[in-house]
Amino acid sequence: MSNILEEDIELDMSEEELRASEREFRVVEVMEEYERKMQLLTSQYSEAEQKTWATQLEEARAYLKDTSMAVPMLTEIADGKEISALAQSIVAKAEYLKIESGKILAWKNREIEKI
Repeated sequence: MSNILEEDIELDMSEEELRASEREFRVVEVMEEYERKMQLLTSQYSEAEQKTWATQLEEARAYLKDTSMAVPMLTEIADGKEISALAQSIVAKAEYLKIESGKILAWKNREIEKI
């Protein structure tokens, strides 16, 4: 096998193409970091549990507005404990995740704008 030196390789990329390629590479890096940060935000919860969040939040908000509302999922999750405290906790966690994911999204947007 022949040994090819870097000088022997002629690159056909223009400077503009090289800059575009570097930008694309940097955008990919930012997106990977964004995905990592978002995953870290919810890493303590399984994907299966996350799929129940919309229902949990819907029932929690409904229950906090009217405690006579039927909330079958929250009733099961509470497992005989106070539903009101569970509902408040679910709403608080949802607000926290909304704010934190917004911060991460803003970071991603700022980083991409810098490129």
